[in-house]
Parts: sequence; structure tokens; C-alpha cells
Amino acid sequence: MYSSVRILHRTILTIAMMVMSTVAHAESITLQIQTALSERGYSVGTLDGIWGGKTRSALELFLSDNDLEYDGALSHDALQLLGVTRAPVDVEHHSARTLSPAHNPQWQDYSDAIVSPLRGLTVPSNFTLVDDWSTLMSVHMTHLSGQYDVASHFYAPRIDFDRCVDDLSSTTSTTSSRSGQEGVVPISAMCHAMLATRFNNNPSRYASSYANILLNWLDQSTLKNANYLQSRFPNRPTDFNYALYSNVAKVMAHYALYHRLYEFDDLTHAAIVQMLEEFVSTYEYYPAYQRMGQYFSLLCDLSRAEVIGSNDFCGSWNTRMAVGATLFGLEFESQVIFDKGIQHIEIMLAMFDQNAMYAAQIGRGREGLSYADQVSPAIDQLDFAFEKAFGIDFANMETVHGTTPGLVYQTMLKVANNPELMLPYYNPDSDPTARYRGEFRDMVAEIENGQRPVQDVWEAFSERRYILTVPGLAREFHPELFSSYWGQRNKFDYEFGNRITGFSILTLREASWRGQAVSNPVSVTQAAPRPVGARQAVDEWLRGHVENLEAYGLYESSISFIDAQSREGGDQKLRFVAVVADVDGNEVFNGRVNYYVGETGGSIGIDLVPIFETNLTFARDWNSVVEQCGDSYEVSSDWVDIPVTKRDDMYMNAWDCIVQADVSDQSKMLFASWITIAKNIDQESENFR
Repeated sequence: MYSSVRILHRTILTIAMMVMSTVAHAESITLQIQTALSERGYSVGTLDGIWGGKTRSALELFLSDNDLEYDGALSHDALQLLGVTRAPVDVEHHSARTLSPAHNPQWQDYSDAIVSPLRGLTVPSNFTLVDDWSTLMSVHMTHLSGQYDVASHFYAPRIDFDRCVDDLSSTTSTTSSRSGQEGVVPISAMCHAMLATRFNNNPSRYASSYANILLNWLDQSTLKNANYLQSRFPNRPTDFNYALYSNVAKVMAHYALYHRLYEFDDLTHAAIVQMLEEFVSTYEYYPAYQRMGQYFSLLCDLSRAEVIGSNDFCGSWNTRMAVGATLFGLEFESQVIFDKGIQHIEIMLAMFDQNAMYAAQIGRGREGLSYADQVSPAIDQLDFAFEKAFGIDFANMETVHGTTPGLVYQTMLKVANNPELMLPYYNPDSDPTARYRGEFRDMVAEIENGQRPVQDVWEAFSERRYILTVPGLAREFHPELFSSYWGQRNKFDYEFGNRITGFSILTLREASWRGQAVSNPVSVTQAAPRPVGARQAVDEWLRGHVENLEAYGLYESSISFIDAQSREGGDQKLRFVAVVADVDGNEVFNGRVNYYVGETGGSIGIDLVPIFETNLTFARDWNSVVEQCGDSYEVSSDWVDIPVTKRDDMYMNAWDCIVQADVSDQSKMLFASWITIAKNIDQESENFR
């Protein structure tokens, strides 16, 4: 926690901010506290309803006399002791509902033409993005922590990370630039990328960096004075706006998800909410663009999904604010911040044109695809939030131009394989941000003639990232690719989500999926392709040998081949992602499977770590399985190996043991799914070699 001096400073600041926004309410509560303390013999000076040093000292002494400590938060226990029945701020769901988002000409000039079903939604009470915090952190620690070499980060030669928090806090300084040549926009992007990397590597330690940015914004009044800072920013005030909007949006999104790690006291949290509510209701970005001249002041034409001048109004920072404000507003029940997010979402949706292209970014030449793909994590993050908060299928919600966010996502891959689709959007004469100019058209022509691979136009785009940074959409719209890439998720894919919008949706999606025992939105009949005859062979074998199969519902299986690796002694390891589902298409097992094969036979290796982490019933049953079925399984701390041969009796012995074991039906389903996988791979293994 922070020093007592800083806590006192923030407490006074908090009370001051409360008084500014809800004067009568704050004074009334403060006066109640002063009166209660005075009646109990604690001197508060004048009963004036103003929070000051004497009132604080009296409260600290009162709490100490009652074996309580004052840490800057007016707890409900303390208020009850004083006989005060209402807290100054409902810190969990505080919202200044009389506020409204600041003037946003891009949205207001097209408001009637871009109405979406999201407009007018009321933030639900008692909502949280994360139902199971321990599972979220388990996912994070399993896949991310300790996996980054932060010292050799890609941006380390250009950026001194130790100065990043100061630069992100001020939004005007560039002290982290090693060369002194970087402006506030690249400083914002690179510092957030480095901060995301460190947070992924060690969340408990580097949450404090995010926390200090928020505290500095409070202490330095950065956001309160944002309009003034913009007006005084030299040279390119649009750069100040871009950096500021991006910083605020990313930190809001991160705080909405990981606020438990920030360890703020209640009053500091309330001050942060209040600070951000005032920011979204007072800061106006458009004057910065007016100062830059006609080109930069031209708004995007949302009625036609067309960029006229600068794409800033409908591009990257707009999308970041759409995510950050929406998630923050939902998590902390702030209607004004949520409404701000909806405005930016409607702008984003209006730039999805009739061809399902993200028109705000796709026209940037060789870089167009990678810039457009930045919207994909935002779509998935918003899809998660609206489904959870309102039951709204955001990905399949029709937009004003007759497409859906999900179709826009799918179009990215079509463009990746047919870059000619970008050419109608490319106009280097009107867009000074589009690089490579005529070279881009020449490249596309060479790709069409077979002189270049299509990947030459994939500037910073990759299929794996396209799938793994958008897992919810990938699982729904590209189940085959999702199944094949799921076992390959790694650190880079998480970092990309953090860099673009402030956090990785992959951790949140996986944590939510783990919280659903046998739930999978992907029907296995749509999953990764398997060898012809494999499922039929497994079904026939199971139906012919396993009694009461319907009780366990194992009818569907899917195996996705990853690769083959040679091992010492001439053996091979074949790697797969396997899925087994029940008759309703619900997932029973989805995980990594290794098939070890050699002269003496083979075995199937099942990764148990994710199951141990999320399935407590299975974890309890595991010892019973080891004890009762040890002859059928070779087990270790994190893998189970199933010996496989072409003989049905081996599978029958394993199944018979499971059926008779003293374990839950849920665990029996898991064990039976492994037999299904083993039989499937064993019988069809030649097709995978």
C-alpha cells in the first residue's frame, strides 16, 4: 500500500471531488459523521459539513479506540459504529448519472443515421466481468507468467521502460525515448506494449505500474486539465489527443478486468471513477483537429462508411475508447462512461461497410490488413461483454450497412488470401498515412501472377494471431482453425490484445470457458477435419463393445493433427488437439494429446494440467483412478498415458475398470473420452503420418 502522506493526500482529494459533483449529498454525510463524532466526545472543530484534518484525526482516534484502523476508506463497519447509515459513495456502483458524454461531433453529426440496438441500454446493477477471479489468474499464471524475456523486448533499444509510467501519466512528456526522437504517439504505443509484457510476466508486481498511472492522473490533475493541455501542446495537438485517448482507454479496460490487483482503498477507487466520469463528460478532442487544418478536421462519412480526411475520428483510438469505456462503465456501473463507450461503438459499427470491410483502416495499402485486424480483438471483447451483461449477440448484430461484426472479422481472412479486395479502398493521394504507394498495387499484381506469395502483403498480419487474439469469434466462425491453433497459444498472442485495447480477451474467454463444466459453443460436427471413416470406426467399436454408452453420451470426436516429431531411438511423437463432445454438441474434453509410436507399440498422452486446475471433481477422483486402474493407465503428475494396440481388449479392459471405479459420472465421461481419442488415433494413425 502507499505511504500515509499519499493516502491522506488522496483522501482529501477524493472528498473534494465528491463535493464538486454531489455537494449536498457529500456535505450531508460528512456533517453526519462530524455530528456523530462530536456526540461521542471526539473534537472535529466546527460542524460545517466540510471534510478537513480535524475531522479525519477525530475519525482515526475513534476507530483506534474501537480496535479498527483507518486506511483511507470509510467502511460500512465504521459508519455503523457512528450510527451513519449511508456511505458517502457506493464505491462498487457509483455513478454521476446527471453527467453526459462530452461533445463528440463525429457521433453527433451522424447520430440519427447510425442508431444501434445498444443505444439507451442501462448499465445493470451488481455486474462483473469476471465471475471466478481465481480461475482467471490460474489461466494467466499457467500460460503467461515467467515466459517473457522482458530485458530483450522488441522496443527495449528505443524505450527506457523505467520512465514509461511518467510519460504515460503526463501524456505530454517523452523522457522514455532513448534517442529523444520519439513523439507522444509512439511513446504511448511502445510503453503500453512494454508494460503489457511485464504485466503478463508478473501481474502482481506490474499491476502497480498501471495503478501509479491512475494515481498520477489524480495527483497531477492530468485528465481534469486535459482540454488545457491539448490547447498548449506544441506542433501536432492531434498527437496529444491520440496518445491521451489511447492511454485512458487502455488503462480503463485493464482496470475494469484486473482492479483487484491494484489494491486501492475504497475512497481512492471512488475518486478514480469520479475522475474518469468528469473526463468523458468534459474533454473535447475536436479542437485539436481544427487547429491542424482542413484535412484533419474532415469527419468520416458514417452514412457511407468512408474516410474523407483523417481516419482518427473513426479508427484506432475510437475503437480503443469503445472497449475501454464500455467495459469500465459496466464493471463499475458508471452510466456516463458506458454511454461514452456506446457512442464510440456506434462509430466503429458504422465504418463496417456493405462489403463487410472495416473501411476506417483497410485502405492503408500494404499495412491495411494489419491495421484493420486491430478491430478484431475489440469485436471479441465487446461480444463477451454484451453477451454477459445483456444477453446480446454482438458479433451477429446487424449494422446500419447491412453487415455484422462477425462478418467483418471473417472478411479479414478473405482479404489475407485475396489482397486484391483491398485495392478499391486504396488511395495514396488522399491518405498520407498509406505507405508504399504504387508499390502496393504492383505487389498485388505480382501475387495474382504467381510471382509473389500472398503473405508478402501481410504486413504484421498472421493467421495464428488472427485466430488466437479473437478466440470467441474464431471458435464460432472458424472452428477448424481454432481447434488446430488452440494448442499453440502462447505469449505473443496475449501481448497483442494488451497492446491494442489494454487487455487480452484470450485470458478472459478461457477463464469463462473453464467455468462451464461441459459447455462449448462449437459443435464438434463443425470442428477440425478428421480422416474419413475415423468417427464411424470409433462409433461402431464403442457401440459394439461398451454397454450403457448413452449414459455417458460420447458420440462425437474430432482430432486435429499439429505435427510429427522424431525422437531418440527412431520413435515418433505425433501431436494433436482433440475434442470429444456429447450428443448435444457440448464439449467433454478439449486439449492436447500426444501419440507416441515406435517398434514396440505406442501410447496416448493426455495433458492433465488444465483439467486439474478447473475440474475439482476430477482432481478428487484422480487418486481413486490411479489406485483402481493403475494397470490400464501409466500416470505422472501432469500426464496420463494410455497404452494402445490394435487389440480391442486393451480398450475394453480400460473401459471396464472405469465403469466399475468409485468415481463420479463426470470423471467417467472424461476417462471415456480419452478411450475414444485413443481408439480414434490408434485406428487411423497411418493417416496422420
